Formats: sequence, C-alpha cells, structure tokens
Amino acid sequence: NKGTDGITGIAVFGGIKGEDIAVKDVAGDIEQVTGKITVIRVPGIIEGGSRAANKDKVLDLLNINKSQKLGAMGTSAKALMKKMDIKCDFEFDVIQSSMLAALRGLNVTVFASGGMADRVLEKVKEKKLSCQCFML
Repeated sequence: NKGTDGITGIAVFGGIKGEDIAVKDVAGDIEQVTGKITVIRVPGIIEGGSRAANKDKVLDLLNINKSQKLGAMGTSAKALMKKMDIKCDFEFDVIQSSMLAALRGLNVTVFASGGMADRVLEKVKEKKLSCQCFML
C-alpha cells in the first residue's frame, strides 16, 4: 500500500527485498513520470572530433544533468567517452534505448557525433519526449 494516491494490492506469497513476487487485486493509479534526454553534440571527425571537444564542459554537463543512463553514438563520441574513461550504458541502438529509458522515468545523456545529434533530436521530438541539446 503506497497511500491513498498510490497503488494497493495483495502479495500472493512473501519474499525478501529484491525478489520478484506476484501481486493480485491491484487497484489505483500510478503517475507516469518520463525522464529527460540530454543530447551533447560532439564535433564530427572533420570538425576535429574528440580532440576538439571541451572535456571540462563535458564534466560540467554531466554534473549538472545527473543522468542515470549514458549513451554514445558515432566514432568521435565513442572516442571521447573512451578518452575520458566514461562508461556508456548503451552504444548500440542508442536512440531507441534512450527513448525507452526516458519512458521508464530515467534521465539520459546521449553523446552524438556531428549530424547524429540532429537525428537524435528529431526522433525524440517525434515521440514528444523532453529533450535539450548542448554543443561541445
């Protein structure tokens, strides 16, 4: 029972913290909270790539945004993450993975090389998700 504004239900059997359990007779509404997607445009290779990226600005943006998931797409973006020893949660199907994470309420930061940043913004806006973009 999460209170009068939450969800109630009856556990079918007991369990300990972290285990899955079955719940029946569920009643109430869950407020769906979506996360925000922050796109950080990394210079493309012909613009200088990861060598031209301002690493201090990267750290500042990561500290300000406090994202729960990180993704990188494109050679320059992946090289920058590797250079800065930043672990990405997804490097494949980054746009779809980011949108699904945001729909589950997680804030996501996507590092995208060159024109890929525009593609991320286009797809995110199609789904009407909250997004913002920064340039390095």
